[in-house]
Amino acid sequence: MAGHFGLRSDTVLAGWFPAYDISFARYSPGLIQHLAMVKAAAQRGILVIDLGRGEKEYKEKLKNGELEVAEGRLTRPTPSAGLHWLIRVPIRGARNTVLSHPQLLRPADKMLKMSGTLRGVLRGRESAARGGSRDIRS
Repeated sequence: MAGHFGLRSDTVLAGWFPAYDISFARYSPGLIQHLAMVKAAAQRGILVIDLGRGEKEYKEKLKNGELEVAEGRLTRPTPSAGLHWLIRVPIRGARNTVLSHPQLLRPADKMLKMSGTLRGVLRGRESAARGGSRDIRS
């Protein structure tokens, strides 16, 4: 119902892709998974779990501190570097703007959750049309 893909060193676990089946959202599988992950990480000598940037509700519930991290990039003046900049920088800037303004973050987060729910429903219908046995509830 929930899973996590991330990277780890001897003492640090960096969270990348936590996910859960939204049809079980009422049971908080993501939060349960994170709590189990924290317990297992502590047993394996992990001292720091980096939940990544952004202000998701579960991060606020789980964190006990914050570290400030800078980001940047270094490129050579080539056409491919220019194309990379053209694609990445405006998107990154928009994302940073939304993340730093709660009045933008809440509606954007709500829209992403709604699109995820819709995508799940549509995938379920596609699966059912092909003869799959997935249970779809609205």
